[in-house]
Amino acid sequence: MAGITYQLAEAQLAKWIAFEDAIMLGQSVSNEGRSLTRADLGAVASRIAYWDKTAKRLAPPEAEIAPRRSQIHSAVVVG
Repeated sequence: MAGITYQLAEAQLAKWIAFEDAIMLGQSVSNEGRSLTRADLGAVASRIAYWDKTAKRLAPPEAEIAPRRSQIHSAVVVG
């Protein structure tokens, strides 16, 4: 077995972010036969953090990594 690659880590990260988004919208989510609900958001957040860290660790030096949702802060515009 080859182990975890950058591409696998990125795919897993995208999957868990999609799960989180769907749960927050009240949609039904299932992973490997297990139903995920709002009660599971803590576990989902943990998986997102794990795969984000793993993807960053495995990223090739030349890869441009887009900022993750957790790194994006909303700006307040005063006009």
